Amino acid sequence: EVFRDGLDDAEEGEGEKSISELMVEQVEFSNIIILNKVDLVSEKKLEVSKTLIQTLNPKAKVVTASYGKIDLTQVLNTHMFNLEDASKSPGWLVSLENGATASSGEADEYGVSSFIFRARKPFHPQRLHRFLQQFFIFAHDWNASDMSEDKEEHENELQVRRELEKRYGCILRSKGTCWIAGRDEHEMSWAQAGRIVQISPDNSWFCVQSPEEWDIAEEEREKIENKVEGHDYGDRRQEI
Repeated sequence: EVFRDGLDDAEEGEGEKSISELMVEQVEFSNIIILNKVDLVSEKKLEVSKTLIQTLNPKAKVVTASYGKIDLTQVLNTHMFNLEDASKSPGWLVSLENGATASSGEADEYGVSSFIFRARKPFHPQRLHRFLQQFFIFAHDWNASDMSEDKEEHENELQVRRELEKRYGCILRSKGTCWIAGRDEHEMSWAQAGRIVQISPDNSWFCVQSPEEWDIAEEEREKIENKVEGHDYGDRRQEI
């Protein structure tokens, strides 16, 4: 069945991530990021790279370097890391919680922007699957591939990328929660980095649980109640 894989072994599937997903998550979770070999790129490309990093992780400190030479006091014994802060650092999470976008200032100047897609209508599973297959590779297919690529496959890959960028722009990263028709008991976690996309089952929607079962901090309860109450389908939604 479409999007069925992983429902019963979600914990095991957590480790099945693409290299692009792992790399992006490292950027999103870091508090200090070193950009090396800056001597090999133009000032504009350097600023674009910084802007992309700040979009992925607004709270990270970016240190530039050439030949790996940096002031070690900037990265060692800084006492900057805080697990709770790091868990809230990804740009996509900041956007979902605060409605923030990256379409201003330097980000706007370099063509980097972000937006939030919200809807209270489920995705049709077959239509969503067909759409994603046009431009993306599902993580489980990527993991099962032999990673070999001949010249023809490379040309096809470039063609797909060009078509994607022509229609929708260059989509660097998307992450959040989605609702797929027929899978109405569980949130579906949406994670895309580059051309790799993964949609996997997550927690049960709050609306299918009693409030006493909600495993959340008390300060989060009002937010959840606002998402559940007054809506025909509870907190089921798209939020990406």
